[in-house]
Amino acid sequence: MIEPKKKQRKVLLLVNLFSAVNNDSARIIDGRSAAEEIKSSIAVEVSRMKESIGKVPGLAVILVGQRRDSLAYVRNKIMACHEVGFRFSIAELPESCTEDDVCDALSNYNKDASIHGILVQLPLPQVHLRLSSMCLFILCERHEKA
Repeated sequence: MIEPKKKQRKVLLLVNLFSAVNNDSARIIDGRSAAEEIKSSIAVEVSRMKESIGKVPGLAVILVGQRRDSLAYVRNKIMACHEVGFRFSIAELPESCTEDDVCDALSNYNKDASIHGILVQLPLPQVHLRLSSMCLFILCERHEKA
């Protein structure tokens, strides 16, 4: 088979992309209504969990500093957790905190049986707060618990 020249390949790629987009099977979805359906389904499952085993999923967030974008993201997580029935906990640490402070918060959440997921809100404000060591800390603590 003869390979098309570089310029021809680009044109073929564009033609293939165009035909894929304009194909009859493509459809537009409403992201908001899809999200609402998913949240509704999760809320039903959480309700069933609560009835059958008496527990609900728990999410913990560690927020370092007060960046507006981070605060908005965390606020959205809080609302989503409330909408579906998750337990939510937040550790708010000052921007001047140390890596040990963050690891202490992680350790507390690792020991909390009602917490099933931990989110360290990024970006971290200081270079000396190394995310890699914090992730290892979570993994080690969870592994020891198992």
